[in-house]
Amino acid sequence: MDPWQKTACVLCAQNCGLEVRVENNRITKVRPDRSNPRSRGYVCRKGLNIAYHQHHADRLRYPLKRTNGGFERISWEQAIDEIAARLRSLADTHGPPCFAYMGGGGQGCHFEAAVKVCGLDFERVREVCTLIATRKSSIHPDLGVLMNRHSTAA
Repeated sequence: MDPWQKTACVLCAQNCGLEVRVENNRITKVRPDRSNPRSRGYVCRKGLNIAYHQHHADRLRYPLKRTNGGFERISWEQAIDEIAARLRSLADTHGPPCFAYMGGGGQGCHFEAAVKVCGLDFERVREVCTLIATRKSSIHPDLGVLMNRHSTAA
């Protein structure tokens, strides 16, 4: 097997192609992937230091829940269930436009999964977010109508 494995950086939306060497399940060396059609051999210093972020001693490896005494470790299932319940409650009380997802991109963006976990209609949420983004650069006449339609939806 080739000691260099192809992957991509997820530290920004560019997703530059990387080749990494892995030993004992740890990244040991990183270089740009010259055959990647998107980045064509380019990688910034963040990408070259991906092992630092992947294997950092303070990196969270499991969910933590804030308590009066600090934080306690909880299961992934409990974390997802609690977050989904809180988002579902907000959407039920105020309508889907009460929150919006900002950020993410490329391989690091799993917006569709988050919406699905909360039981929301992805197409409707995306439509509202698109209109809000459009409004930042111009007044969109349908924004109020769409938001009212969503906020009264059952």
